[in-house]
Amino acid sequence: MARKVSEFERSLRKRKRRWAANEKAYRKLVAKYGLLSEQDPTKPYCDFLSDIPLGWFDLIETLVQKLIAAGWDRQVAQVKQKWGGLRFYVGGASPAMARLIARAEKRSLKICEEYGRPGVLCNADFVRTLCDAHAEGLAPLRKSPVIRIRFQDGDTHPAGSNLRPPDL
Repeated sequence: MARKVSEFERSLRKRKRRWAANEKAYRKLVAKYGLLSEQDPTKPYCDFLSDIPLGWFDLIETLVQKLIAAGWDRQVAQVKQKWGGLRFYVGGASPAMARLIARAEKRSLKICEEYGRPGVLCNADFVRTLCDAHAEGLAPLRKSPVIRIRFQDGDTHPAGSNLRPPDL
């Protein structure tokens, strides 16, 4: 006799499969570009890879390519999703690198975390960026919950980020 699987169990299994797929894809990215942990530069970066939405994979890969072209040392402090947007932290970023990161973080607020389609910020259990298919029944946020600071150079960065303008 087969045991009936609850909706919660089905959801949990689906989530575990998605986490495994996310981790596998991002491990390949780490290996392809030789991304290193800032805490231990002798080891590849692998913290929280399963938590980074796959819908942002292309955005992150493009950002990594641009940072490497700008002279980045490939050391990653942290990559995560927060307030519906990408957070990409590196140490010792030049002003040009800081602008590349800020642009990618801003762009992530309009890309669905799940499929990479155009998306909007929604209030689910927490703030997420989702396309119409994933945001069904969720109210879009009218305003970003991220506080942005405008620096003298006219650039903006999320408050509390490790990005600093060149004149500080």
